[in-house]
Amino acid sequence: MDEVQRNEAALAHATPINDDKLVRVYLKIRAARSKLSKEYDEADDQLKKQLTVVSGEIMKRLIERGATQTKTPDGTAYFGEDMQVTIADEEKFKSFVLERKDLNWYQKRVKIEHLREYMKANKGQLPPGLNVFRERTLLVRAPKRESEAGTVEVEEFEQPNAAAAA
Repeated sequence: MDEVQRNEAALAHATPINDDKLVRVYLKIRAARSKLSKEYDEADDQLKKQLTVVSGEIMKRLIERGATQTKTPDGTAYFGEDMQVTIADEEKFKSFVLERKDLNWYQKRVKIEHLREYMKANKGQLPPGLNVFRERTLLVRAPKRESEAGTVEVEEFEQPNAAAAA
């Protein structure tokens, strides 16, 4: 039985836990996830750097040979094109789109901040043609702890055991 299963079993059979302990456990779990995420990101950054070196070498070799692709028993590498677009002059582009009556230049999504402003100015009313789905979420903040040096300290994560969780 791994640690997660032990903790789940302990919680299932535990006497009622007060809010203080639940919030403390929540924050410890979140800190552990953050630590794992940081470790993953660091490892992933190293792999991304390695991919950049390898892809650079493949592109260099293709260019030297005047080729657009190379096929090997393990796979095919080839040149592609990724297009990135930014709007240089918003008013000119907007005029262009409206002149042609072609709104397919835009993606279909609503800017939430603008919708909130509209609803606030219109007593909570939605503009026509929209549905809004709300999901209640729980946010938990840890209190800031000041050290003697004046820097914020984060509580260390203690590995809970089944006996302590019960």
